[in-house]
Amino acid sequence: AARDAAMPPRPAGGAALPPKIDTVRWPWLVIAALAGYNLLTLTRMFMLWTAPGRVPVPNDKQVGIVAFAGSSAVVMPMCILLAMCGPPSPRRGQALRMYVCKIFGFMVVLFGMQVAMRFEIARWAYEEAQAADSGVPIEANITNNWNDEL
Repeated sequence: AARDAAMPPRPAGGAALPPKIDTVRWPWLVIAALAGYNLLTLTRMFMLWTAPGRVPVPNDKQVGIVAFAGSSAVVMPMCILLAMCGPPSPRRGQALRMYVCKIFGFMVVLFGMQVAMRFEIARWAYEEAQAADSGVPIEANITNNWNDEL
């Protein structure tokens, strides 16, 4: 009886969670740190790109910086909450392997998205460094005759 009292309660449906599956928190913290680093880098790029006298940035990069910042701003607090509270428990009657697969898949998608954004941000920073080294400003994709193709 004392041994049963020390064990955590079993989730609904009778399936016992494998040991420490609900205590693995470090992957969520890694994703949150990556999202925070992406936000910091995006903020620095935004400050650099909006400096007075700067050649206007192409529209695709402007949209990219907003989309990446919005995504990182959602992923970072969500992963911090998942690290603090853990993922939700499986539904009653749901197979445990399916539950673990869904959580792992969600983690892989978030991590992959943040890594892909990190590579794109690094490419933008490399383009900035190349332009600064060459002394030639990066050409902006601005045309005043957008209606010529109609």
